[in-house]
Amino acid sequence: MKKYLRLKEKASKKKQNEELEQLKKTDARTYWTKLKAFLGLGKGEQNLPSELLINNEIVEGEAAKRGWRFAFKKLGEVNEKDFDFDEQFLKECQDQVEKWTLEQKQENTELDRGVDREGIEGNQIAESRESGRF
Repeated sequence: MKKYLRLKEKASKKKQNEELEQLKKTDARTYWTKLKAFLGLGKGEQNLPSELLINNEIVEGEAAKRGWRFAFKKLGEVNEKDFDFDEQFLKECQDQVEKWTLEQKQENTELDRGVDREGIEGNQIAESRESGRF
């Protein structure tokens, strides 16, 4: 019985490998999705562990949630004293955020501009020309 199950499992894995090889050549997206599922790396349900070790004590429930919240908050903080701190990267990020903010303000200013009667009439004339009614 064990031999039969091993042979069946081996045949199943061989079939999956052949399918993956074929997908690798024809459909990269499906290949990676199936490969991750085969290896057990699929998205699945991603939940944080309900227990957490804090100061050599295992906590759960609200204390664990607070611990996770603190850990993720700490990950997002800038720590210039950290050995791996990259000041150049921080500067580039700040410049990019400033650029995006400026672009957003310019777009909003244009959209918030008042509309005058001439602009509306000019737009109606342009629409009439495009539709062939003018």
